[in-house]
This record gives sequence, C-alpha cells and structure tokens, in this order.
Amino acid sequence: MIQLKKYGLIFIKTQRTASTAIATALSLHAKETDIVVELDTQETYYRARNSGDYTEWTIARDIPSELIKTHKLFCIEREPVSKCISHYSWLTDKKRPLTQKLQMTWTQYINSTLLPIDHFRYTDDDNQLIVDKIIKYENLHEELSEYLPIKLDKNIISRQSNLLDIEVDDELREFIYNKFSESNKHTGYAL
Repeated sequence: MIQLKKYGLIFIKTQRTASTAIATALSLHAKETDIVVELDTQETYYRARNSGDYTEWTIARDIPSELIKTHKLFCIEREPVSKCISHYSWLTDKKRPLTQKLQMTWTQYINSTLLPIDHFRYTDDDNQLIVDKIIKYENLHEELSEYLPIKLDKNIISRQSNLLDIEVDDELREFIYNKFSESNKHTGYAL
C-alpha cells in the first residue's frame, strides 16, 4: 500500500500486475508524511515510512473509513489466464531459491488453492467494490496516465517477466475464468 496525501491517492497491491513496480514509481512522489510501506522483497526499492500497522499487502477493507472518504483508491488487475501463467512462471522460476521454488506441474497448480485471485483485496465482505478504479494491466500505461495526476517513470514500470509458454485450451480457459468469477464481476473480463 502507498498513500500520497497531496494527490489524495491510495494504491492497493495485487499479485502479478506490476504492483511492485507501480509502488516503486509512486514512492518517488511520496512526501515524508505519506504512508510508504516496506516491500517484502530482497531488493530495497524505496525507504518505508509512516506505515504503522499497514503492510505491502494491506487490503482496502482494512483501511480506515476516514482515509477512504478523503482518498481515491485504485489497484491493477490482469486477464485471468495471463495472470495465472505469470504467477506460475514466477513460482517455478529457476532463479528462485530452491526453498521458495514451487515443485508442481501446471495442472497441479491450476487445481490448487494458489491461484492469484485478488478480489478480496479491493472489495468488502459482500464483494462490493471499495476501490474507485481498477486499472487493467493490459492497458497499464494508458490508464495510469489518464487516471493519475502525476507521471510515473515508465522505465520502472516497463520491466518484463519471463513467462512460460503454456497452451490453454477453451475448456481450461473457462475453468480459470470460473475461478476468477468474483473478480471478473468488477474487471469486466469475460470469455
């Protein structure tokens, strides 16, 4: 989570959507009084401050209503199949330490509870949106430049992940979309 008081913005992180890169780019605009939470990564991208009980993965429903009333909350989401492939690629990446590397096949992964389903991060207990805007990963640069009152460093948010080349047939695509049905209600992704 990142809060920029001057701009009245709060960014809620989601998985495999360039969220760490966006948090890093937003942190360049943060003042000393803003909330900048520590990232749970080996690299240090920015100096955390004023985070209190907030974490990198603070969800919207845990933000006090006073902040929600005075800030615009936003997050990023990604097409479900692409998000799963990215997540699986990241979890099984050869560069990850063996103790953190996932040891399962794509089929095992798809049938597991590990899918990066994030709707709970930006909705309330009744699956009603708390965030004001969900930016689509596929349109990241365009939507960010339209939505944000500041320009983010494109070099920071342009890094590419190494994705595995995974074939997804129509039946599997439908299965994945069904798993993401709660988030799809808000993102508009559909088959």
